[in-house]
Amino acid sequence: MLPQLFILERLRQLRASAPAPQAALATEVAAHPAIADAHMHTPEPAESGVRRQVISIIYLVAGVFSAALALEAFILPNGLFDGGVTGISLLAARLIHLPLSVFLV
Repeated sequence: MLPQLFILERLRQLRASAPAPQAALATEVAAHPAIADAHMHTPEPAESGVRRQVISIIYLVAGVFSAALALEAFILPNGLFDGGVTGISLLAARLIHLPLSVFLV
């Protein structure tokens, strides 16, 4: 408990001796040349938003593919159960004797 009290007291001392964060930030912003020309900012082209969406979709498909590969290559052949909805579906498919795809869809 003593080290925590020492650290808290030191933080209080540092806060009391430090200048106000808003004032320090205002001087840094005013001195920065890029901020002075902020009114001249041009918006990003619409293609970058579309490109970002395409990249997200590619990552999504890669994630689904890796999950399907894990299910088919490791979980099902070894008789293991996964967590979450997949695990509940595996359990239900084994108990009710229906194909796994019925429960996953």
